Amino acid sequence: MPAWLRRTAGTTGYLCRRLLVDALAAPERASAFREAIARMREAEDREARVPVRRLTDLWPSPGPVTTAVEALTDGNPTAIELFCLGAVVRASGARVIFEIGTFDGATTLQLALNSPPDAVIHTLDLPADAVDRTRSPLLAQERGYALKPASGARLVGTPVRAKIRQLYGDSAAFSAEPFAGQMDLVVIDGSHAREYVRSDSALARAMARPGGWIVWHDYGVWPDVTAVLDELAGELPLVRLEATTLVVAHIPSGEDGDTSRGPSVTT
Repeated sequence: MPAWLRRTAGTTGYLCRRLLVDALAAPERASAFREAIARMREAEDREARVPVRRLTDLWPSPGPVTTAVEALTDGNPTAIELFCLGAVVRASGARVIFEIGTFDGATTLQLALNSPPDAVIHTLDLPADAVDRTRSPLLAQERGYALKPASGARLVGTPVRAKIRQLYGDSAAFSAEPFAGQMDLVVIDGSHAREYVRSDSALARAMARPGGWIVWHDYGVWPDVTAVLDELAGELPLVRLEATTLVVAHIPSGEDGDTSRGPSVTT
């Protein structure tokens, strides 16, 4: 029997055994196997829409990155994600940054530590007393992130605090007009509800300058974030940074040959 036929027969026999025989003899194992296949297919579908790239595929030499990753908690990006966010700031040369969703300031601090001395970081957060008065409903499982004692607690007493402008309000009702077309970088990590992800993405696109960057957090983790970014993949050249839940988009500059702030993201 040719080798390729033996391999095919072996693979077919294995799959038949797992899907057919196990369904009768070991239904729990068969169910787990089907779930594993479904997860693999879902990951392949996501990869087709939002391809995965290494950080160095976008910027071969992003430069030295300063990190502050002590005592990370639920709701914070991972240490790798914080490093990547710092690298995006370094490599893009972002000086005017807008963050949607301050939380405890872990991301805000990373943006400030890696931006130039004259940079300004605007960070918008929903105050706790507005949780029940939002334009669109929050997800039940994320209310706890909004009901915190204070926004940006990690920023207190840090040497970069002077760079940061803390703003308060509902991002769905926030006007982009004062910031329109001015931001080098916009980071989205607010509500994970579908309508908020859509409105925050529209807000970011209005604020980002031509040639600027937008970064979303929690792709592949929160279903609504994933669904909206899969939709946006048809409009923007999105990529996910390897080993993270960060999705990055480079806003076209509209000018041929404009590479002053980094490479175009290609898929």
